[in-house]
Amino acid sequence: MFLTGPLLAALMSAASGSPSDSPVPGVAIPECDFGEKYQLRHVTCDFVVSNENDTPRTITVGKPAYPSDTLAPASVTVAAHGTAKLTATMDVSLDGGNTSHAFAVTVRDGKKDVTHDIVARGFVESVLDDPREAIDFAMVDLMAGPAAKTYEVKSDEFPGVRLTGVADKPAYLNVSISADGHAAALTFGASAPWSYVNEIVRFKTDSTVQPEVAIQIEADLHGDVVPDSNPYALGLVRQGNANEFAIRITDRSKKALHLGNASVEGVKGHVTQSACTPKADDCMLLKLTVAKDQPFGQLHGRVVVDLPDYKRQLGVNLWGIYVKKDTIVKDFNEESAKSAAASGLPPGQSVGADGGLAKALHAATAPKEDVTPAPAAPPPGHGPLVRWAVANEDLVHGYLIYRADAENGPFARMTTPAIPADRTAGGSSYQWRDNEAVTGRTYWYYIVTLFNDGKKQRLSGAAKVVAK
Repeated sequence: MFLTGPLLAALMSAASGSPSDSPVPGVAIPECDFGEKYQLRHVTCDFVVSNENDTPRTITVGKPAYPSDTLAPASVTVAAHGTAKLTATMDVSLDGGNTSHAFAVTVRDGKKDVTHDIVARGFVESVLDDPREAIDFAMVDLMAGPAAKTYEVKSDEFPGVRLTGVADKPAYLNVSISADGHAAALTFGASAPWSYVNEIVRFKTDSTVQPEVAIQIEADLHGDVVPDSNPYALGLVRQGNANEFAIRITDRSKKALHLGNASVEGVKGHVTQSACTPKADDCMLLKLTVAKDQPFGQLHGRVVVDLPDYKRQLGVNLWGIYVKKDTIVKDFNEESAKSAAASGLPPGQSVGADGGLAKALHAATAPKEDVTPAPAAPPPGHGPLVRWAVANEDLVHGYLIYRADAENGPFARMTTPAIPADRTAGGSSYQWRDNEAVTGRTYWYYIVTLFNDGKKQRLSGAAKVVAK
């Protein structure tokens, strides 16, 4: 669930778990950079620990920010004026664009222990056009029969990529891949939970650079018994308030509703039951109270209640944010409007408005003449020279060049890693020379903008060049 409005602003200021600002003097663990990778289950990165002290220091590893990540060895002693290595193994199969993975470490010097976070950073691409593919089923009425949607593979970079199998999926979701491997049908069956679900389906592919792709599945699955809303928005939960919430549960068949045991997961608190007002046989209230010792930051959990008459459970997802009593919350829409004004968008058009961001990105990266003077000297060599210029690169990670022997392809990527964006105020100009081109042969080239979120967008059409 994505947070919006004031919740997002508060989350940014109230989230816990930031790195310690007082590490042990003389011990340094710089960030590690794993570079540009396609979405994979296992990516490694080495942290080099240096100890400038006259005595050894011991580093022990705590919990990573993501449960699927690891940092090894579990403990290492760094000699005086020596170095040691910690290797991070990360699952970036769900990442996209600029990303970071944090690991807690404790430095021990015999006098005190200092725990802080170390961070691995990198950039994650996907063979898909959108590295965060998602299918939103919205509300699904399971009483009306199975609900199905079709997922179609979209890849400008690898137009022939195919799905070859299912690597992982929820047991209650039926998945069928088309004969050509370019689409898959997804259907919720009768065994699907009566709950809001946010799941991941992993497909096997025939791609050599990314053997799996993952897509997110969201749905609000309605059975015979439903809550008023799912997820249930707790909103801004402030320290010191009562923080009590009533979740209305009804039986759609108008039968007398009997609730069994109710519990809360992922959020500290307790749940009680009471009759609805006005009282009705087919209605009950679940009253949730958030505990006073709930950690500050994002609230993400669910209430689970047994339905003995149906021999099932009902799950109600919860989301919100818990802040200190004196936390100042800014209006996100107001801040977006300010950002839009600073970006030169028309009055009333927010960068987050539907279509507004795409238009802004297109305008910001459209080729423009005379943005900045071309570099004085082109790259060395005699191959075809590709030139382009952009006006605004605040959202751009870099650029990719593709080449083909025919106008309709297939095109192959020529630049790995990406040509990094300059982000010079007022715009930048670029040149790239194809020194692999064969003299006398005809080639077609096009340029792709690689954005900070991992999405790709063509900056130019295919241009024909004869190598000299």
